[in-house]
Amino acid sequence: MSYTLGQVDPAPPPMRPVSWPMILGWTAVVGVTLAVFNGTINLGGGRVRANRRTSRRRSSRRNTGRRSSHARPKPPKFNELAVWQAVAAVRETGKSSEVASILPPGVAARFRHLAPGLYKYGRGPKKGEVFVQFKNAGLKGAMTSTRIGAKAVGEYHWVVDNFDPKFPVVIRGIDDHGGTYWRVEEFAKQHARVPVVARRKSVSR
Repeated sequence: MSYTLGQVDPAPPPMRPVSWPMILGWTAVVGVTLAVFNGTINLGGGRVRANRRTSRRRSSRRNTGRRSSHARPKPPKFNELAVWQAVAAVRETGKSSEVASILPPGVAARFRHLAPGLYKYGRGPKKGEVFVQFKNAGLKGAMTSTRIGAKAVGEYHWVVDNFDPKFPVVIRGIDDHGGTYWRVEEFAKQHARVPVVARRKSVSR
């Protein structure tokens, strides 16, 4: 006798129970990872923006310095002819006493006994009071020498035009730091006489 066995569907394997703690753990790990990643990006962007702001500030400071340097007026160039014209204008004013007051008391009277020329007056490091005549140096060289001498000893010095010993004129007054505090051109502008041109009136016939 033969028996025929019918086909029986295999039973499915039993399902494992859901592990909720594991799912919650992985969810937390993914969330923390995303938060850290987003925070890093935000911090990086903030730093970049801060650097851009500081770079802009630095560039604006540099530009401001350049603008201020360009805006500063340049000192006038030395004009020897203008100096000699100012000396002549001061002599025309006849205010010898006012010009002599630029020098220490009694020094202007001592220039009258010296030979005509261009002089430096001041106190030297060893000889005390000194009158130095510039025989070969020009006006600009005399002014530079006077400036160096005044700064070296820390005393006031003066450049004096004594080509007319009756009326010595101070060209420059140099302070104890070598800076200029007196210019004959400025004095001439304030006190020089303005030339008046006389015109004949037309007579009607």
